[in-house]
Amino acid sequence: MIGMRILQGAGSSAIFAIGAGTLADIYEPHQRGTMMGVYYSAPLLGPSLGPIIGGALTQGLSWRAIFWFLVIWGG
Repeated sequence: MIGMRILQGAGSSAIFAIGAGTLADIYEPHQRGTMMGVYYSAPLLGPSLGPIIGGALTQGLSWRAIFWFLVIWGG
């Protein structure tokens, strides 16, 4: 399990490096900072907002609402 986690980290780190290089090539220097900020903050929003949304759904509806939310969101 640890080996697979290491493999996952190696694969995802390449995506971040290639994505940042692509953004640097696409955008002008005055826009680059904003786009890099959006690009690097997006992966942090899931772990930050997930417990808040999950807690609100659980408290407001039931624990099953979390799974219905994921089914609807995921398509």
